[in-house]
Amino acid sequence: MTRSLNIGMISFAFHRANGQGLVNCEIAAAALARGHRITVFCEDVDPVLAAHPGVDVVKLGGAKLPTQLLRDQAMALQATMAVAKRRRDLDIVATNGFCMWGRSDVNAVHFLHRTWAQSPNHPWRLKKTPDSAYRRLYSLANCWFERHSFERSRHIVAVSEPLRQEVIGLGLPAAQVSTIYNGVDLARFRPGPPERARFGLPDGVPMGIFVGDIQTSRKNLDSVLKALVDVPGVHLAIVGTAEGSLFPAMAERLGVADRCHFIGFMTQDDVAAAFRSTDFFIFPSRYETSGLVLLEAAATGLPLITARSVGGAGIFAPGAALIADDPEDVVFLTKSMLRLRDDPQLAGDLSGAAQAIAERQTWSAATQHYLDLFERLADDGSPMNVPGDLRLSKGA
Repeated sequence: MTRSLNIGMISFAFHRANGQGLVNCEIAAAALARGHRITVFCEDVDPVLAAHPGVDVVKLGGAKLPTQLLRDQAMALQATMAVAKRRRDLDIVATNGFCMWGRSDVNAVHFLHRTWAQSPNHPWRLKKTPDSAYRRLYSLANCWFERHSFERSRHIVAVSEPLRQEVIGLGLPAAQVSTIYNGVDLARFRPGPPERARFGLPDGVPMGIFVGDIQTSRKNLDSVLKALVDVPGVHLAIVGTAEGSLFPAMAERLGVADRCHFIGFMTQDDVAAAFRSTDFFIFPSRYETSGLVLLEAAATGLPLITARSVGGAGIFAPGAALIADDPEDVVFLTKSMLRLRDDPQLAGDLSGAAQAIAERQTWSAATQHYLDLFERLADDGSPMNVPGDLRLSKGA
């Protein structure tokens, strides 16, 4: 092993309740296991991670400002000053997108605002409202902020190959951008007996599941509900915070409310149990750079229905998932659910193929790539000596 490093990690979240936070926790845990120290600069930190003797926590945030755009700026300024104060003690500074104004060694990209701002499915392009106008402003501002951050980083990691190509499309050198696919917790996400009663789900009916933020339309639950209209007999479990969401009312209008089960926001353990209680996973998100839930559902043994707009979908093609070319293709989603309902052989084949791929995408492999990169950058100050292809290859 190389010398012990003090790795500074900056992010809005260091907890397992969202994708970026989960990745950060896995990297930090692997770094600690390898004998490194971690200095976490964040707004919200996992208490188990914070209690580790090898972890120092610098809390950020707390500003009572009226919009997320302003709160992001307040945190970025705090992070910039906090990192500058401790920079001599840090061997590596790793950030996530735009989290600060200063320079970093590694920037892990989980979302590209430029791509979302240009998407025909951006809320501003779908409907002109005060809320969508604010979302447009937020996206456009972050286009500039993220570009600023990328240009001040020695190396950039994208969490999928499509995202890597998007980042390179900003004009950054290809050798400066690598791909490291996310992993999956195989101890948690694994096949097992169903527990439908635990979630109030009916027995004896085909049951799909959708997992994602249902406060906005980006995850595309609306297309799934429209498709469900023409899939009689199939029910859908929906994991996400329903309070304040427009989708329960949409299910009523479409006449599918009796087959839609909004079962709320869940911990990872509960999501894994919900996966085991259903028959297929459907996730045609309009823009998703990775899609951790695809890996988690596949590892649990579910056949997948998704779309090419989900960055992680590529590792399952061909033959391991039903993948729409267009996330708005309701007819494709309808036919896919009908095929899985009516063809157990197809469902079993897709399940087995997807599970085999997911089982090779481990967190130990993914985090090893991150730590190898950190150690190489710490030992060699020249970014030109960092290889552009450190990726965890598809299915490797």
